[in-house]
Amino acid sequence: MTPIQKVARDILKNDLPINVLITDYVFTDSDRDTIMINESHKIEYWFITLFRQAIKVLLFSTVASAAYLSNVPQSFTQPDGSLMKCFATGDENYHWLHDSLGYTIIQDSKTGYFVYARLSEEGLGTTAAIPGVHDPRSANLHPNYHDNPNVPTRFLDYTSGRDLDDRYTAPTIGILNNIVIFIRFSDQSEFTDLYSSYTGKFNEDQVSLQNYYLEASYSQLEIATHFYQTTVSDYPVSYQDLHPRAYYSPYNSVTNPIGYPVDANGDPSNDQARVREHTLLKNAVLGVSSQIPPNL
Repeated sequence: MTPIQKVARDILKNDLPINVLITDYVFTDSDRDTIMINESHKIEYWFITLFRQAIKVLLFSTVASAAYLSNVPQSFTQPDGSLMKCFATGDENYHWLHDSLGYTIIQDSKTGYFVYARLSEEGLGTTAAIPGVHDPRSANLHPNYHDNPNVPTRFLDYTSGRDLDDRYTAPTIGILNNIVIFIRFSDQSEFTDLYSSYTGKFNEDQVSLQNYYLEASYSQLEIATHFYQTTVSDYPVSYQDLHPRAYYSPYNSVTNPIGYPVDANGDPSNDQARVREHTLLKNAVLGVSSQIPPNL
């Protein structure tokens, strides 16, 4: 198995973060997603990846397509305090929750419970069947219900009318400096994985981001990743945000009253999700900017 094949395998196993471009997109309900924004600052392009109950901000300047992930484990607390485990599948443009058999799961906006979905003329609707409690087959439901079969249009909506000039591309030869900023929310503890577990995946391991691009470019492109905050500890030191994780998730009157507003389809409304995310990214970058050398 070549190093590139190993990278692909590890990505599918969720052992490696995946960095992709979605201009001005927003966090999803999943705890694993990626977005890119543009700020008028020393470093122009910022990526953010929700990863294992914390997030890393990746500064990178290249255009890529959506990253499709399948069966990513998820956990949600129901209003009665019980834990509901399921999976997420999809990409930044469209994604959904489902059980191990493929039955779609959505959140009931009135009760706050995650329930099995039914399909109607209006799209996905809620049922009284609760994952882990009821068998969806007994409720005459079927797997793989989706409310937006024309998924590519969502990506086109975000890119239409945008002038994707040379600022959105990166050199294909030489050295690119990639900056990773460790971030955690106010209700999260510090990173517990060894610092080397992150530096290895980006720079040092045989199966790493750096070696992937070295092989793919025939040693013409090297991506050197730098981590912040700087530390001499064996563990990462992160920037801690002022808000809890729920602040960056959709509003629900029962389970998440501090979330960003959503419309009738569950999509972000009033641009609040984007404003919150951009503020988070800006604060994180400013929080470590004094540690970043000018030549980066």
